[in-house]
Amino acid sequence: MNKKLFFFIYFVVFIAFAGNNSHGQLGYINTPSAFNNPESSINLSLVRDTPDRKYNLTISPFNWLDATIFYTDVTNKSYGNNFKQSYKDKGFNLKLNIINEHRYFPNLAIGFNDLAGTGLYGSEYIVLSDKTGALDFSLGIGWGEFAGGIVLKNPLTSFDQDFEQRSNITKGRGGRVDFNNFFSGDEASIFGAIGYNLDSKTKIIFELDPTKENEKIGLKKRNNKFNFGFEKQYENLSFKTSLLGGKELQFQISYQENYKNFKKKKNITKVNSYQELQSLLSKNNIGLMEVAENQDDMYIKVQQNSFENQYEVNQSIYSIIKNSYTENKTINISQEHLGMEVVRSYYNLKDEINVRNESVPTEKDYETVYKVLEPYPLINNSTQPRIKTMLASREGFLYGGLLLENDLEIIFRKNLIFLSNIKYSILDNFDELYIPPVDTYPNQVRSDIKKYLNNFDKRIVIGRAELNYFESFNQSHFFRFSAGLYEDMFGGIGIDYLYHPQGSLFSAGAEIYKVKKRDYKMGFGFKDYENVFSRVNFQVIEPYSDLYFRLSYGEYLATDIGYTFEIGRRFENGVEFTGFFTRTDVSEENYGEGSFDKGVRLKIPFSIFSHGREQQILSGFEWRPLTKDPGAQLIKSIDIRERVNRFRVY
Repeated sequence: MNKKLFFFIYFVVFIAFAGNNSHGQLGYINTPSAFNNPESSINLSLVRDTPDRKYNLTISPFNWLDATIFYTDVTNKSYGNNFKQSYKDKGFNLKLNIINEHRYFPNLAIGFNDLAGTGLYGSEYIVLSDKTGALDFSLGIGWGEFAGGIVLKNPLTSFDQDFEQRSNITKGRGGRVDFNNFFSGDEASIFGAIGYNLDSKTKIIFELDPTKENEKIGLKKRNNKFNFGFEKQYENLSFKTSLLGGKELQFQISYQENYKNFKKKKNITKVNSYQELQSLLSKNNIGLMEVAENQDDMYIKVQQNSFENQYEVNQSIYSIIKNSYTENKTINISQEHLGMEVVRSYYNLKDEINVRNESVPTEKDYETVYKVLEPYPLINNSTQPRIKTMLASREGFLYGGLLLENDLEIIFRKNLIFLSNIKYSILDNFDELYIPPVDTYPNQVRSDIKKYLNNFDKRIVIGRAELNYFESFNQSHFFRFSAGLYEDMFGGIGIDYLYHPQGSLFSAGAEIYKVKKRDYKMGFGFKDYENVFSRVNFQVIEPYSDLYFRLSYGEYLATDIGYTFEIGRRFENGVEFTGFFTRTDVSEENYGEGSFDKGVRLKIPFSIFSHGREQQILSGFEWRPLTKDPGAQLIKSIDIRERVNRFRVY
């Protein structure tokens, strides 16, 4: 028996379901489908192929949109520039669903692979998919590197001869979208796939592969264009093994999570005193500050740092008060955060209402009947292990370390807070990062990050030590004054301002900072470089889709001037998906590879050391294909827009 066939059968028997194809999109083996992941999903997949190794991160902010960041290691292609290692490549894939789960029509999707990259895997496709019983199938047409299935003349050339031309040469140094190549080339190809579910966890796949014999990455010629695969799923973890063209083996492992239903548990019972009310709210992670009353109404002021929208807090308070204080007619709830009043809500207790139908209260006179006096200063201190990583460097895909971190919070007053972070590396391989940056213009503010990481080894470093003061007026004007060591690379002093009236879908802000670059040992020393910069920003929220659009303009850390545009979706539980790009006055020649900054930002519940979903906290993750100096912004421990947005979910 052929050895490769023997090992293929072995893996079919002993390993197991990865709904993603090798490009990180929901599909088969190399073939895409018109199915999409459910909104608020994240999928991570690792693919071992010949000659490339792929790492895909797919995020799905909507049911109709899958966006993939990929990083690949082409093992038989030299990196160049006298570096003794294989070639590395990064890029983006995108799939948009045009028809989704329609009663009378199959799913229809359009996709783009290797957007704004080198074009090594550049391809476009249109695909139809449907399901019947245990069988699902797809049929599509592909262009570019997907023109290797059943080859035919590009049908779009009959409409416009410009579709015949497709460039195989990367423009500039990569990193830009070449619209002229979309759906172009003298050839296209038909592809298709069939998947049969043996049970809810097991699936076999047969596909007609559209992938061309790509000379740029050295794909070997296969016996045929047909692939056969086997998938098996274990809860959120899944495995796939495939035989490509009767010749090559491909293995894939994936992990998928959906965060849409991530919520915190609540305790609702009847109380008989304000002390009991305070205790019950505390069990719900809500801090009672004050209770006031008049003849018919009750006023309650609270603070919290656990919930990601005002409704869940209001629902807890409303339910407790309605069951416990039947003589009151209305309730006025004020929510404070960091000493700033961010939202007031007014409800009629005599009606069965939805807490989302909040009203802005009228000013009334109340008499305080219960007030909680906090024993300032309050000190919160925690020490826990954390993982720090550097992804997609020139040396390799993943470098990281296990750090022991201490976080200290001293609350001198409700709006005056000191924050610090101290780190000690238990284990890391950051010393293996040695390749210097290619471009360091106009000033080196981020591209020397490896020198900071090199100093993590077996020593205590200060990640943050800053003092913050907050103030607000009329639930509309919000201020943050801060000074200290902001992050690993910068310290200084600054002011943030936000104008965001309650009930408004529009907000605007400004910031001004004087910062100085920290030395590589990350103690209290500084380097010579410093800068004073200011920026303005605007945000508009589209409430039906939960989309937000942000635009900021001004000077960046490296003295370059330009704008950053962001588009994202924030779910009510705080889960957030954001894509952004930045253009500055730095020329493409000086900027280097990529020509402009771009990336994605995620905010998801994640803690590998938590023991239950209800204990997980929201953690931020930002990924950009290149670490560049232009377009670099200060990393803030507290963003007042982000904090206020938590209480402005409409």
